Amino acid sequence: MAALELGAAVATKPLVSVVIPTRGTKPNQLRRAVDSALGQVGAGDSFAVEVMVVVDGDGPGLGEVPHGVRCMRLTPGSGGRPGWVRNVALRSISADCAYVAFLDDDDRWLPHKLEVQLERMASDETLMCCGGGREFDSEDAALGADNAASANTNTGVAASPPPTMPRGAAELPSVLTAAFINDHPTNPIITSSMLAHASVTREAGEFGDKKYAQDYE
Repeated sequence: MAALELGAAVATKPLVSVVIPTRGTKPNQLRRAVDSALGQVGAGDSFAVEVMVVVDGDGPGLGEVPHGVRCMRLTPGSGGRPGWVRNVALRSISADCAYVAFLDDDDRWLPHKLEVQLERMASDETLMCCGGGREFDSEDAALGADNAASANTNTGVAASPPPTMPRGAAELPSVLTAAFINDHPTNPIITSSMLAHASVTREAGEFGDKKYAQDYE
């Protein structure tokens, strides 16, 4: 009988937890966001994905919950404070989560978004990565040019109007400094483009309680 080697290391796929805050009032739009996260190229092969949807209030939400999605409902709601809702989700993601990504319910990801960011972060031990987006109208027609992605990630977020990243702040440095942020009074980061090591989200603290520009927090 062949000897069984014990204690051999077993390779595991890194888990990406995707946080989606929503009021749940536009279930079709929310479903598109969820589908874009679950349908990432490489999901199930190179990495695993779990989606955490937090419904802020009594909106209908997703309805039928697909495999790979966890749903929470906050009643009473936050009063329109998505940062507070994201914080609730961050406290509830899986303990073995390796990366955390954020996706607004009115945005969706291009198919290679996570794959490109994970490869980029692994190449030089980057701890946080963000990218650019493109604005679409209600008929899915693209409006204007792509916003440039930071850190040469070329990641993609298809954003419903209005865009969250101002055209004038499209060229982001590879490292976001306090001076850069202070020089850009409108928010230079698309929350839906962010991917970070779970350790970073724990050490950075929680999102602010504002109704806008929580990214600065």
